Amino acid sequence: MKPYPRKSNLVPDCDVHGSRMKKWTASTHNSLEEAQARDVEVWGCETSSCDRYFYENVGYQTFKGAVGTGEPSPTCERHGTRMVVQSCLSQYVCPVDGCEEQRQWPAPKG
Repeated sequence: MKPYPRKSNLVPDCDVHGSRMKKWTASTHNSLEEAQARDVEVWGCETSSCDRYFYENVGYQTFKGAVGTGEPSPTCERHGTRMVVQSCLSQYVCPVDGCEEQRQWPAPKG
């Protein structure tokens, strides 16, 4: 299946606490070579105490054994893609270019 074109300026926010994520490269994380070969983007939370990452095919995940959970990210009903958090909007948004589907993101308490 051919991937949908991504919104070029969309940067995921962490679904646990809303901080900005950073796109990982092979130098950031050694296990990304296969993902990069398939042109899959992987984003990691920039908060030092957070082990959440966003892998576009499976959504938000936590490294095994990490503290904190987070809910599975919803999927876009139109495209079936995993949605990303945009904390400034308090919404999950579809990453597919041209899609306007959004869902409420329950911002962290505190």
